[in-house]
Amino acid sequence: MKPFLLFAILISIVALGTSHAQAPEGFEVKLLAERLDPVTMIETPDGRILVAEKKGTIRIIKDGSLSETVFLTLPVDNFNERGLSGLVLHPQYEENNFLYVYYTVANKLVNRVSRFTANGDHALPQSEKILFETDSLLGAIHNAGAMRFGNDGMLYISVGDMAQNERAKDLNYTNGKILRLEQDGSIPSSNPFYDVTEGYSRAIWAYGLRNSFSMAVNPLSGMIVAGDVGLESWEEINEILPGKNYGWDILEGRRGAEIIEGDYQDPLHVFKNEIGTACALTGLAFYTPKVYSFPPQYHDKLLYAELCSGEIRVLDPSSGVVSEVFMRGVKDLISLLVGRDGALYYIERNSRRTGTVSDNSRTDMGRVWSVSYEGSGRPYISIQPTSQRVVVGENARFSVRASGKNPLNFQWFRNGSAVAGANADTLILTDLQLVNHGDSLYCTVSNGIGSLTSSKVALLVAKNKRPEVEITYPPAGYRYQAGQKLSFEGIGHDAEDGNLSGDKLTWRIDFHHEQHTHPFLAGELGASGQVEIPISGETSTDVWYRIYLFAEDEAGFANHTYRDIFPEIVTFAVTSEPSNLEINVDGKVRRTPFEVQSVQGVIHTVSAPILQHDEDKIFGFQSWSPRAPEATFAFQADREGIDYHGTFRERYIGKGVGLLGSYYDDQSFESGGPPVFTRVDSVIFFHWFENAPGEGVPDEHFTVQWTGFLEVPFSDEYTFYLEADDASRLIIDSITVIDQWAPGMTTAALGGRSIYLEEDILYPIEVSFRERYGWANCAFRWSSSFIEKSLVWSSQFFPDSLLYDGNETHIVVAPNPTGDEITFRIRSLEKSTSVEIYDVTGRMVASFPGLRTIGRDTYVSRSIAHFSPGMYYCKVLTCPSCPLIEFVKR
Repeated sequence: MKPFLLFAILISIVALGTSHAQAPEGFEVKLLAERLDPVTMIETPDGRILVAEKKGTIRIIKDGSLSETVFLTLPVDNFNERGLSGLVLHPQYEENNFLYVYYTVANKLVNRVSRFTANGDHALPQSEKILFETDSLLGAIHNAGAMRFGNDGMLYISVGDMAQNERAKDLNYTNGKILRLEQDGSIPSSNPFYDVTEGYSRAIWAYGLRNSFSMAVNPLSGMIVAGDVGLESWEEINEILPGKNYGWDILEGRRGAEIIEGDYQDPLHVFKNEIGTACALTGLAFYTPKVYSFPPQYHDKLLYAELCSGEIRVLDPSSGVVSEVFMRGVKDLISLLVGRDGALYYIERNSRRTGTVSDNSRTDMGRVWSVSYEGSGRPYISIQPTSQRVVVGENARFSVRASGKNPLNFQWFRNGSAVAGANADTLILTDLQLVNHGDSLYCTVSNGIGSLTSSKVALLVAKNKRPEVEITYPPAGYRYQAGQKLSFEGIGHDAEDGNLSGDKLTWRIDFHHEQHTHPFLAGELGASGQVEIPISGETSTDVWYRIYLFAEDEAGFANHTYRDIFPEIVTFAVTSEPSNLEINVDGKVRRTPFEVQSVQGVIHTVSAPILQHDEDKIFGFQSWSPRAPEATFAFQADREGIDYHGTFRERYIGKGVGLLGSYYDDQSFESGGPPVFTRVDSVIFFHWFENAPGEGVPDEHFTVQWTGFLEVPFSDEYTFYLEADDASRLIIDSITVIDQWAPGMTTAALGGRSIYLEEDILYPIEVSFRERYGWANCAFRWSSSFIEKSLVWSSQFFPDSLLYDGNETHIVVAPNPTGDEITFRIRSLEKSTSVEIYDVTGRMVASFPGLRTIGRDTYVSRSIAHFSPGMYYCKVLTCPSCPLIEFVKR
């Protein structure tokens, strides 16, 4: 007997819950295909539906049923959320047969967009043309993959942040972006960041997205929308516009008080992410078919799918308001398609939606459904009951799935007579005997409009005994390690047939994580077998495997047993110098030092931020011990007691406020006249477009000079970037770093030469900008081994007017009297000040060398908790002429 038939018999013995999709009155829901691993689908011009399976195959639904023909098979990396995830046809598919796919390349750790050429019901594997590959994958989630052609003929591609949140807002990476390509994969020069980026980054059309798993284009208006799956608060539908920043990873949902770089765009529509009721936006489709068959209230509306509630909702794209919930109760709803004939298609992935690695990686229970408008509201049976075969004394379960105008009335019949109380869609018959063999059953479904009778099915009862089953290995109490090869052995014995041969034994292994279960091995025949326990995937220790052995006798009756095996657990530690720093282990951020429990042999990922802040200090990553110096690394917890120690450089954040900006009209600037006005600008990031920068300055032919001092947080090589329209120049410590000052010159994110700058030094800096005509903008960024490319921090800028212009060091102790901590307020031109403290006997009791100063008021606190109460004297070593400062310790 086939394994899936054996499973059908087993579920006839044990009552299991089923999901029931509810469509509005007048709509018919019909099952088209099942037993799939589906993620998305498209329709060909001749009405075939191509279904992408995550495992790398593309299947065909033709004439309303699943074809045995496989359209294309791709070698994919199917781990976690990786795999085949995107399909789209060329707008002229009937002429060129071009199909585009988005998939994770096996053994390469990149997502790829390729074009294939179809030939009837097949795609030619040798026709693959690679158009695009993402940056290397450091994680296994947030791959996105939605693709659509816009009304402009361009290919739009959604790339997820690939578990690197910070890259979504960084134009140097394609993570968290919508890309725009020509049909042949080249990059159009009309893209908004074409002139300010390089490589594939020139393909960026919009950014600041987390995981836009779905996308849709309105063929009437050209409107492009993408559904962004949120972290834990909000799900978004965004209208995708050129150059816009949608806010990730700074925010989810609509903007409140958050400060976001770039041209920010609020979502068209948001809804709250609430556990159990709403968790992910997984499908989008405009109802704009060739033939409108739905009622007028759906015409030109946007339909979207919500995973956890199983709802399809109707949104007005002009207002962003939901008008109704179209359907409810779809299990694991992940994709929507509006067909040319006006029918709606959706995918019921039918997994356990736990988000775990095993669950994300595979399912074999996915279905594709169609929804068509019938208008009458009469009952319709979408899944018919099936015949059941049981042993004397067992139970049998029969069920139907029906739709139509509610309320629906069910009545089961047995041998032509109504079964009393059998008024639900499921009927369970108990303690069946031989006399019940051959009973005929069917169900009627009725409402106020009409009645429908299901197929007649049979109840088969046999005088038999189910076989006895025993798992002989692994033994009870067995403990496993990740990476090991797990062997399993068992026997089956039947009272009528004797010892059963291996072809009558079937193994299944389920992986359990907390309260969730995920298939690991299905349908393995034989008396024994072996599997390898994966070393990557779920990192929790609350896991185990349940090994099932099913046995089937010659008469087709089956039985089963199972054994649970649990893991060996080890512990590893993460420490740092200094301590109390944030470290990310497997996506969870904790402060050092801490310990982590692990299944022995599992791979974990440890990541330290290159730079992190804590109050008035910053910490720059240096290295891991005993690993290599990279901030992020993976390791296998193959033994007890591993300790990974991170080393960081500790520095104080600058106390700066910005640079002094002097704003001139060109005539005044060129003649050496005074500026129209001055002000302190905290950062240099301006998009004036065609407007004037301030009162009295024209909107064209003006110049701005920002002057002051720059203090770098770490001694390091720094690269500075100026993005300016029109001209710009950068001078640091009398060195011209960037010089694009010629008339009409435009600086497009230009990087100057790298220069080495030392900490604790105030470097004179001058940034100049000139606007001739047209749009005006200027942005000043930097990067180093500690700092990813970003705007230069305002805390490291010091305008001339705020620097101390005296000649001597001044120091004040506060409060006075003081407690267990003393605070020095220092004004000095020296880059550091040293202080010694003496008691009344003249004995030095403390020394504080190298107190950091920056020319203006600096506040430095130190502990004196060990001092005895009494009078003390403070001596400033860097100022011999300064008097002793008295203070009292309480």
